[in-house]
Order: sequence, then C-alpha cells, then structure tokens
Amino acid sequence: MILNGEKYMSNEVILLKEDTALASRIATLHFEYYADKDQLAVKLHEHRDAIQCVVGAIEISDWNLVPFGEAQRPGLMDY
Repeated sequence: MILNGEKYMSNEVILLKEDTALASRIATLHFEYYADKDQLAVKLHEHRDAIQCVVGAIEISDWNLVPFGEAQRPGLMDY
C-alpha cells in the first residue's frame, strides 16, 4: 500500500483501508462510509449471496444481525 500510494490506517495488528471490495488481503480490513441506513441496506442486498453474516447493533430490514463480539461464537442453528 505504501508503494502504491494508497491511504490506510494501522493499529500494529491489522491494516484498515477504505475500499468497497468485499474481499481483502491478509491482515487487512476494508471499510466504507454510508450516508444513511437505507444506503447500507441497498448495498447489503446487492451483495446478499456473497455475505456470510452482518455484525452490528442497528436493525437492518431482512437481516439477522450478529451482535458485536459474537461473530466467532456460532450456535448450532447458525449452520
């Protein structure tokens, strides 16, 4: 990213990069900003088949959200 002049943030454990791509490199987390919850819902619905789960604290129509801290603790009925 440095060689390509790409902007990123680091917390010495993971790199954060503003990017709309769903897949990211190892040790990199992509993020993006949304103007409102409706814009986020549209984006999620566009990529519904490629998204395994959505972690968050706000309600989004037609999505079962996983609470923060629970994404790596699936229950029996999650499979």
